[in-house]
Amino acid sequence: MGAAFSTAGSQRPHAPLTVDRQAQTYDANGNLRQGGRRTMAWDGQNRPEEIAAGLSTVRFVYGPDGARLTKTVKTDPNDPVGLTTLYLGPDVERAPGPASAGIWTIYPHPDIRLQPSPGGQDAVVQRDHLGSLRRLTRPDGAALAS
Repeated sequence: MGAAFSTAGSQRPHAPLTVDRQAQTYDANGNLRQGGRRTMAWDGQNRPEEIAAGLSTVRFVYGPDGARLTKTVKTDPNDPVGLTTLYLGPDVERAPGPASAGIWTIYPHPDIRLQPSPGGQDAVVQRDHLGSLRRLTRPDGAALAS
């Protein structure tokens, strides 16, 4: 894997021009527009609006407060709707589930995930020293499949 960068003193010396010989393009704000077989669109607040890779597309909608309201995933170009996850505040979400029932997820604490819906799995979030998610485990400590 290799990357090529701009010369010193250029506008974006930190942003690779190519990665594995694939061109990377950026908008005026420095957001990645195209690279790694993905195309990304950003809104006026520098939040991702749409990410497309091959036949798959993920689209995000944000509310007036800037919080994410929906995420819609389309993996079939013939599907006019896709699967939409609703974000109802910082600690409640509803994802598509079996038979359109939906899987509700509640976060009573940033490191606790409760899914009271049928088929849901409660989990404890395991984080690394930077706070990034490393894995999800069941309350008994067994790892959940990702």
